[in-house]
Order: sequence, then C-alpha cells, then structure tokens
Amino acid sequence: MTFSSETDADRGMTWAVSTRWAAVLALCLAASAVLCRFLDADQASGAALKVVTATVALGVVPGALLTLLAPPRVRLSMLEVIGFGIALSFGVVHLLTMAAVSAHLSPAFVLAGMAIASVGIAGLAIRRSSGEVAVSVDELIVLVLTLALGVPLYLQGSPFDVYEDQVLAAIMRRLSELQAPRLDNLYVAPGIVYTYPFPARRTSWGWLHGSATSIRCFSITSFDSSGALRRS
Repeated sequence: MTFSSETDADRGMTWAVSTRWAAVLALCLAASAVLCRFLDADQASGAALKVVTATVALGVVPGALLTLLAPPRVRLSMLEVIGFGIALSFGVVHLLTMAAVSAHLSPAFVLAGMAIASVGIAGLAIRRSSGEVAVSVDELIVLVLTLALGVPLYLQGSPFDVYEDQVLAAIMRRLSELQAPRLDNLYVAPGIVYTYPFPARRTSWGWLHGSATSIRCFSITSFDSSGALRRS
C-alpha cells in the first residue's frame, strides 16, 4: 500500500495515496451501496445510508474512476477527484439515459452495465497506477464541514407540495420502475412525449431511487389501462 506524508507550508500536513488504492476505495464505496440495499428502509438510519451510498455510487464513483484512470496531471487533490467525479458522473448518466430511452433498456440492465464498466475501469486504474491523490488537513476540514451541513439538510428534506414538484417526483419513481422506457411513456399521463429527462438529472434520481429500493416519498407513480392516475 503506497502512502506518504509531508508538510506543506500553505496546506499543512498532507498525505499522498496512489491512484491504485484510491480506485480500490472508490470500488468499496460502490460496493457499500449494494450492501445497503439489504438494510431496513423503515428505519431512519437505514434509509439515510441507502440514499447516501447510492448517491455516491451513481453520482461520484464512475467519474472519479475515469479521473483516476486518466488524471489530468500526476498529482490531484482529494477534492479535485471528487469534483471531477461529480461532473463526469453526470455526463455518464446523461449518455446512459439517451441509450436507455433509445434502446428501451430497463434500469436494472443499465445499472448492471454501469457496474461492470466501473469494475473494468477500476481494474485498469489499479493496474496503471499513474499518479497519486493528495489528502490535506485543509481539505479534510472542508469535507467534514460539508458532511456536517448535509445532516440537517437531509433531515429537513425537500418539500414537494406544488403540482409540478409532485409530477417531477412521480417521473423519478417511474424511471426507477419502467422496464422499457420510451419518450412517450415517461410522463404520468399516457401518450405524452416527454423529453424533460434530458439533461439526465431526473433520470439519475430515478435510478438512485431504484438503487436505494423503495424509499417511498410520495404519490403519483403510473397510470392504468384507462389512463387514470394511480397513487401509492
């Protein structure tokens, strides 16, 4: 395991981790999302872990692995890896959304493909190990404060009292359940061509909902054969 430490005049104590072990850590974070599926979502702690681990697995890990595979420079900071990871992950989800809707692929199939690709990219990054990730005390303080801020924000939640918010939440639920998504079956009413999932922010939340399994937050999920809305 490659670790080293040094003292930087500007950033204080800094530890360096090889990209090989950073990729292993990213894979472990993704695996934790799979394990958290078996937690009880009726318990507050279980529901929180499901959401957090699935968010990291979909919204950070794919892009972070791509960054570790082909880093823009030999040494990156921890926050740079996380930042690149978030940006690239959203691009990956966007491309997968286009593929899923165009080829009518189920969320399970797309997520399985993403998992296999992530393992392959991690393997290449581990084998290549072409750089290192610097973890400084300053960045750890920023990360800890960000996580601490996230706790009350999670407990506060996001209101969805108005109709538009309810429709968007319903579409996220539908995206996590549809086995053959198409442009004309994403909306909560039948026969309406709906292109709003592009860019794919709502699709990522839909897949996140499916990955975290059944955290029921709301209402309109689908319509029956007569076109009437059904609630759950």
